[in-house]
Amino acid sequence: MPRWFLLLELALSGCSFTLSAPASHRPRNQPPACDSGKGMVVADALIATGLGLAGIGEASNNSNAAVLPFALSAAFIGAALYGNSVTNKCRAEMTDYGLEAREPVAVPALTAPPIAAIAPAPHLTPAPHLTPAPHLTPAPHLTPAPHLAPAPAPAPAPTVAPVQPAPAPRPAPAADEAWGAFWQVLP
Repeated sequence: MPRWFLLLELALSGCSFTLSAPASHRPRNQPPACDSGKGMVVADALIATGLGLAGIGEASNNSNAAVLPFALSAAFIGAALYGNSVTNKCRAEMTDYGLEAREPVAVPALTAPPIAAIAPAPHLTPAPHLTPAPHLTPAPHLTPAPHLAPAPAPAPAPTVAPVQPAPAPRPAPAADEAWGAFWQVLP
């Protein structure tokens, strides 16, 4: 197996060992500061798979050269498993934090201030006797308007003959007879 392939595998590694786990001493009112993405885990798993396949290929040719790809594959599998464990713990902490944030907060009951006793209204004196308005004279009797002659009856509406629909236009003859045969339906 070429050495450049091994160097390329190592350079492209996701290295899930660098993922940070949630802190155990985190204050409950702050969100967890940890890695919840599984991109590096997937990258490590893919690299482990590639190294395992390379080891199988080398084992079919020369069993001594297959040791290195298998050993590196095992290291990347370990990194992927560790990274998966760390991200699962982080996601669980994030879920717990989200549930805690949604819990109702106990609010002290609000009570209305006591209402002062209302004093009875002072004794009211009746209004002085009102005198009626001077006698008003009624309005003079109105005479009805003179009788008007009835309005003439409206003229009858003119009758209109029904409209005949226009005949459908005839299709124009085909300009190109060569294409006319193309569009005919065959039995």
